[in-house]
Amino acid sequence: MQRIPAVLSGLLLSAAVGAQPPPAVRITVAYEWSGWGHEAGTWIIERGHDGVDRRQDVGTTQDSADRVHVLPASAVDALLAATDGPAPSRESVIAQLAAGLDRDAVARLDPTVRSFPAAACTYAVQQAWVRRVLTDEELRRRVEQIVSGLWTDDYPVMTVTVQQQGRPPITFFSHAQGPAMLPWKQVPAGETDPQTLEQQPDQWRIDLSRAVDGLLPLDMGSRARFQPSWLQRQVGMRLQLDAQACGKPRGR
Repeated sequence: MQRIPAVLSGLLLSAAVGAQPPPAVRITVAYEWSGWGHEAGTWIIERGHDGVDRRQDVGTTQDSADRVHVLPASAVDALLAATDGPAPSRESVIAQLAAGLDRDAVARLDPTVRSFPAAACTYAVQQAWVRRVLTDEELRRRVEQIVSGLWTDDYPVMTVTVQQQGRPPITFFSHAQGPAMLPWKQVPAGETDPQTLEQQPDQWRIDLSRAVDGLLPLDMGSRARFQPSWLQRQVGMRLQLDAQACGKPRGR
């Protein structure tokens, strides 16, 4: 994790160097993702008189033009709305994340998963325990645990810069490993110092995460943690471990 702030500073610097006078709206999403694989790049979404285009910034006008993709205007509207106004509270966002999960799917254990040492209770007992304990309140509690203490062996970094005519640009960044890359932080104008960036207050802008997900290509591997299915798997895996302990508290 120590290298993440350096990567973040590089993304911010590259976005600043490549900035041009914006059309009506320009949104620049820069990212780097590593761990199980590697992806890096910058996507530029522009809204002008002719509609909304997304292109990948690959350093040359010709190459970029070959990668233009038309987006619905509503995708840009969603992001602009998500960056405007106060951020929601952490508690309300956790409730939203939990409400977006399929509780029946989370509670459905995988009978092929084995524990070591072997569980002292049967699969039927484990499944019955899960269905008994997984109330709405327990689901929210488990989501809160993941949001608070999740560590993964992949490293996402993302910056989102919004430029609108007649307004100062704003930039948000995240290198959070949790669901939807929450929380975000807002970058003070022109700031790239890692320590200063880390000191910015957390902003639980779940609508920003959803809007970014709607702007990026569907085949991007780094979009995975923006999907409810990613969080659902995280909750389900931990629930299965607890079930295999036959409902006894596990050391964490």
